[in-house]
Amino acid sequence: MQILSQFANPSPRHVSSTRRILRIVLQMTLLAFGCYAIYRGEKNGRAEAAQLEAEYKARHEALEKETEAYLENAADEMTEIYRGLNTIFAYAGLDPIGEGS
Repeated sequence: MQILSQFANPSPRHVSSTRRILRIVLQMTLLAFGCYAIYRGEKNGRAEAAQLEAEYKARHEALEKETEAYLENAADEMTEIYRGLNTIFAYAGLDPIGEGS
């Protein structure tokens, strides 16, 4: 009976000590969860940055290939235009134009 009465009516000193311990435990728990949240945020941020960098590189390479193909096609078209004009100029007895002139 004496043990039950101690739990039913704890002394103020015992309650104060228990509160301090619980408060410290709560603070440590919150600190641990805060550190874990920061760690996870940093980890996710690094993963997202790496993914964005990979996507950027892929887009950049695709754009470079597309630009190279466009410039090659444009050069071929200009060569055909100059050939056609030089053919006309040759029949007219004029000097050729373009890079080969």
